[in-house]
Amino acid sequence: MSPPPWAAHFGLSRTPFGKSIPARDLFGRPAHAEAIARISFCIVESALGVVMGDVGAGKTVALRATVDGLDPTRHQVIYIANPAFGTRGLYVSVVRALGGRPRYLKAELMAQASDLLAAEAAERHRRVVVILDEAHLAEPDQLEELRLMLNADMDSASPFAAILAGQPTLNRQLRMGMFAALDQRIATRFTIKPMDLAESAAYLRHHLKLAGRDEPARTSSMTPAPRKPSPSSPATSRTTPAGPGARGPGPGGARPSRTPPPPPGHRTVAATAMTRAEALRWWRAGYQAGRQAAEHEQQAQAHWDRLVASFHAQRSADQQARLDALLLEAIAALAGLFSGPDHPGNHPA
Repeated sequence: MSPPPWAAHFGLSRTPFGKSIPARDLFGRPAHAEAIARISFCIVESALGVVMGDVGAGKTVALRATVDGLDPTRHQVIYIANPAFGTRGLYVSVVRALGGRPRYLKAELMAQASDLLAAEAAERHRRVVVILDEAHLAEPDQLEELRLMLNADMDSASPFAAILAGQPTLNRQLRMGMFAALDQRIATRFTIKPMDLAESAAYLRHHLKLAGRDEPARTSSMTPAPRKPSPSSPATSRTTPAGPGARGPGPGGARPSRTPPPPPGHRTVAATAMTRAEALRWWRAGYQAGRQAAEHEQQAQAHWDRLVASFHAQRSADQQARLDALLLEAIAALAGLFSGPDHPGNHPA
C-alpha cells in the first residue's frame, strides 16, 4: 500500500503521530516508565491506584503499555472509557465483561457481580483488573460503589485491582471529606508531568523514525536563500580577471576557483544553526503558551472557588436573617398575647 501524498511529500512511509501505534513502539520516557511501574504494582497487589495528568500527558498510553505486558491467560482486563452510566452501569460493565447476563434488580445485580468476581479468581485463576478512564467525570455515588466492591472477606481481601485515570481535578475531588474512606484505600497515586523541551524533541524524532524518516523533515521556508556574492568577496576575486589587461580563463589567464560545489542535499552550518534556533524559538513559544494556559486555568479555578464561597456565605447570611425575622415575629406575637385584656394577669385580684 502506497503512502498518502502528504506523507510521501516529506519522505514518510505513513502519516506520523497516529493512534494505531503498537504498544512496543510507544515513546518511552521516565514519567511513562514510572506510571507503568505503579500500575503494575497495583495489579500484582490487587490494590487501588490513581494515575493523573493533564490532557495529552500520556495516561491512556501508560495504561495501554501496561495491559500489553499482561498475560491474557491470567488477567481479565475490564476497561471503562466513559463513566457516565450511573452506579448500575458499573455493575453491568463488570458482569458483561465476565460473561454474565446482567439481572434487572440492582440487589441481584450486585450479588451477581460479586459471585462472578469470586469465580474468576477461584475457578479460572485469573486476576480481574478494572480500569476506569476519565475518572474525574465519575459521580460520587459511582466512586462509593467502587469502594464497596473492593471489600471482600470482611475487608481482608480485594476481588480485583482498580485503576482510576483522570485529570488533576480527580486528586482534589478525592481529597474531599466525603471520599475519606476511598482515599485511605489508595495504594499509590502518580501524576504524569508534561514533557520538557528535550523529551519533546526526542518524541518528534521517535515518531518520524516510525514513519520512515531518520532525519528531521525540512521545508523550503526553513532553508535560507543563497546570498549574491559581492565584488570584493574572495570567490569573486578568484573568478574575475585581475585588471583591464588581464585575460579570462585559459592559458596565461586567471584561474577559476577550484572549490567544488556542495553536493545535492548538503546543509550548511549556518542553515542548520538557523533551523535549530527557529525550532527552539517555536518550542519556547509553545512552552510559554502552555504555562499561560495552566495559569489561566488555576485563576479560573480560584475565581470559581471564591464565587462558591461567596454564594455559601450569602446563603448562610440570608438564612440567618430569615431566622432572626421569624424570632422577632414570634416575640412580638407573644408580647401582644401577654399584654392583651384577655390575659388573666391583666385582671385585678
